[in-house]
Parts: sequence; structure tokens; C-alpha cells
Amino acid sequence: MSEQAMRTANGFGTNQGGSEGRTGAQWPICAVAWSATTELTPLRSRDPAFNAWIGSLPFLPALCSGSGGQVGRSDRPAWRAHHGHPRAERAGECDPACPFEIRAASWDASRWAAPLVTALANIVPGCVREIKDRRKDQMMASWRWAIHQFEILLLAIALLWVDGTSIAQAQGNYGPGVSDVEIKIGQTMPYSGPVSALSVFGKSEAAYFKMINERGGINGRRITFISLDDNYSPAKTMEQTRRLVEQDNVLAIMGSLGTATNAAIQKYLNSNHVPHLFIQTVASRWNDPDHFPWTMSLIYPARSEAAFAARYIMQANPYAHIAVLYQNDDFGRDYVAGLVEGLGPQARSRLVAKASYEVTDPTIDSQIVLLRSSGADTIFIAATPRSTAQALRKVSEIDWHPTRFVSQASSSVTDVLAAVGLEKSEGVMTTTSFKSVGDPQWSNDPDYLAWLDFMRAYYPGGDINDKFAFLGYSNAALFAEVLRRCGDDLTRENLLAVATHLQGVHLPALLPGITLSTSPTDYIPIKQIRLQRFDGHRWVLLPDFDEK
Repeated sequence: MSEQAMRTANGFGTNQGGSEGRTGAQWPICAVAWSATTELTPLRSRDPAFNAWIGSLPFLPALCSGSGGQVGRSDRPAWRAHHGHPRAERAGECDPACPFEIRAASWDASRWAAPLVTALANIVPGCVREIKDRRKDQMMASWRWAIHQFEILLLAIALLWVDGTSIAQAQGNYGPGVSDVEIKIGQTMPYSGPVSALSVFGKSEAAYFKMINERGGINGRRITFISLDDNYSPAKTMEQTRRLVEQDNVLAIMGSLGTATNAAIQKYLNSNHVPHLFIQTVASRWNDPDHFPWTMSLIYPARSEAAFAARYIMQANPYAHIAVLYQNDDFGRDYVAGLVEGLGPQARSRLVAKASYEVTDPTIDSQIVLLRSSGADTIFIAATPRSTAQALRKVSEIDWHPTRFVSQASSSVTDVLAAVGLEKSEGVMTTTSFKSVGDPQWSNDPDYLAWLDFMRAYYPGGDINDKFAFLGYSNAALFAEVLRRCGDDLTRENLLAVATHLQGVHLPALLPGITLSTSPTDYIPIKQIRLQRFDGHRWVLLPDFDEK
């Protein structure tokens, strides 16, 4: 899906809520409407009792005559009690019989300041001159005139102060990309390039936010989700991320995919205090709140995953000889480090061969032939989906029959195993924290059924056998929940605070018994994992094994 198509599908580029032309000095307000000149617009309400009360005030006779002008809500708690919902204050949502006159207006600080200063400069000297020049028998009238003018000026200043306070109350505390009606979030995704199969994450997330918007948004605000193609190129990721932050003015970057690509933008986002949350990468470097407090991954770390697999291998076959194919970046090297950690003192004798490849390599055939020559009876493939499929296919072609492990990031049935051949993929093993799509055991699971309904309604072009579609849906649900918990405090700082204080959060795709938790010192949200084996048709969870 093109970037323009992604924007169109989610209503991007259209005005939502009449905020066009707004500058940094302007804020939407429903309040007392009166002119920014020394001639004040008369105050009027739909409620005769309210008008009578205004007219009874001795210092407001000038404000209670003439025509035009409206009174908006002056008591926010009373207004909320009357309307029942904070978002209802938008123009057109009030019953005509309502005693509160609601009009969307604009309050421009730069436009109000100058007339007030001018009025003050004119009224004070005028009062002094009038008092000096008038005869003694006119002194009392002069004093009454001066007091009346000062009352009007003080009322204007008081109303400005009250309105300034109500602005903050009405709008909440907002960061970049947020208004009463919208929240902008951004992302980069490889819609093209060597790992474009993973772009299903972004497509399903876009569809999820479209669903959320059709259901009223989050706390009354529409989600504008801007997902840009980075071609899985770190330089392009930086370019697109700068655009999202500096031009699109997003609140946060959410769910961007790739280790090298996210590494390219990590320092930039942290130096600018932009939340860089729930990114799709398994490298262990993301759990570093001391140096990069604005960056958090979501997936179970590669190093821990490989260590878990290594312990299982040694329990199942204490004399195993392991070969590893790995991508030559942080993603691949973390898997190698995890294998060494899991094998412990036996790593030197059990890890018999290693071969790396570059993500841009057209094939990895030579590496597989080299690894076979080591005599290994187990192979761990720490690669992206395309290279994993190539490796499994080559293993089959050369009639090599080792125990095969693949990374959880490359365990898709549709994008990896089907490309190799389902029958040839029988026996492949991996780890997971998530439900496997197509598994009959989830046929009555409410979350799984809700996802299937979502796919039919909002992502009909997606494949219900693609696990990445389920994971993208689940990831978007997590971010939506974090935004929901932020309430009206939608600053970058509060977004990070909420994201780092999650406890026992349930996600639709997580396996039963596995939840998500974070803290300011622990940026690994998912801490549990299971083993599974492919039976030629689907992934089958294995019983938990005793790691001791």
C-alpha cells in the first residue's frame, strides 16, 4: 500500500474539527465572546435569568445593552454536569434549548494584549486629566466616570485570566500532534525492499486505527496514523523519521520495524525527547533506560530467546553439535551471544560453526554448504524471513537433516514455511509468546474471533494465515490502550510515563498466562516464552520443560 493510500484509508490530509489556520498563539475556546477593542460586545445568553443577573450588576451596564455577543460556559463543572461528556462542547453538539450558548471561537493572545495595554494607557491618564480639569462641583461625577472605566478594564482583565485558565482545563495538557480532536502518531515500515513481507505489521496497524476512528476514536480524538516506507534502509529511516517529527509533528513514533533501522534513529529521537515505543525488533540494546529512556521494544529479546533454545537443545541432546547462520548486525549477533550464554561452559565444544550474511546478499547457499561441512546436527537460523526461507530450502536441497531452529521473527507459515514447502518444513522449531494463527485450539477464543472479524471488515486484503497481521493488530491495540490511559494529559512525557508503568496488561495475541509489564528500569515488556514445533500444517506448542 502506498503512503498516499495509507493516508487516504485513515482520513489523512483532511481537516478534522475545524482547526485550519491555527497558529501557536491561538487556542479553540468556548467562552465569553467579546470584542478585542475598548468597545466591549454586549453579553447575551439563551437563558433570560442569566441575562437578568448580568444586567443587575452595577458595574456592567455598558455590557448589557446593544445586540450581538454570546455567553459561553462560565462554570466548567456545571457545564460538564449538564452535558455529560467533555467532548460535547464542540459546536453543534448542544441541544437548542440548552441555557449555555456554545460557540467555537478563537482566542489570539497577540490580538488581545495590545488593545488592553492601549486601553490602560488611555484610561489612566484620561481619568487624571478629567479630575484635574473639572470644577469642584463636577468632581463627584468625574470620580464616578473614572471608577466606571476602571471597572470595565478590570472586568476585561479578569475575564481574560478566567478564559486562560479554562483553555488549559478544556484542552487538557497537550504535546505536539495533539488537539481536542486528533492525535498524530508516526511510524516507518519496509513497504519495499528485502523484508517487505514484514510490512503486514504496518498495514494491519493502519487498519486497526481506522476501526478505532470509526468507533469514535480514543477519548473522543481521532488517530492520524502516518506510516512511511523506509525500504529497510537506515538512511531512509532517518529521513522519514525526521519528516514525521519535524514536518508532520507527530506525538510519538510507534512500532517501527528493524534493528539497524531503529538504531539509526534512536539517538535522534532520544535527544529530542520523542517517544520511540513498542518497536518491532528483538535486539537487547533497547532495554537501556539509563541511556535511551525514550526507546522501548516490544518483542521478547533475541538474546534471551536464543539462550532459552540452547538450554532446550542441551536437555534434549546433551551431545548436540550446533551451527548458526546469522545476519551480520545487532539482530544476528544477539542470537549468537544468546546461544553462547545458554550453552554455558559447553559453548566452545557444542557451537561448532558460525556463518554470517549481509541483508542485501541475494543468496545464502554458500553459507549453508559451509555449515553442513562442520558436521553439525543442529542448525539455528538467526535471519530475516526471506533469508530464513532460502536457508531452509537449501538445507532440504542438499539432503541435510539437522534439527532446525528459526527465530520467532521468521516463523510465519505463509511467508517462510509455505515458500519452502509445508511438508519439507515439518519438524522446524521456534519460540513464541503469541497464539499461532490457524491453530484450532483458538477457534473459540474471544480475542482470536474478534481479530478474524476485524480482518473481514477492515483488512479484507490481508491473509488470516499470516501471523504478522495478528501481531500488528495486537500491537496497535497496546498503543491505543496506552493513549487511553493518558486521558487528557497527552504530552510526550506522560505518554512515556504510562508506557513505563504497565502491569499485567493483556494483549489479544498473547498466549494465555502471558502478560505485559514494564517499569522505569525494565524496558522488556514480554518476559515469558514457549517452544513450538511445526507439524506440516501448523505450529504446535510443546510442553514446558524444566530448565534446571
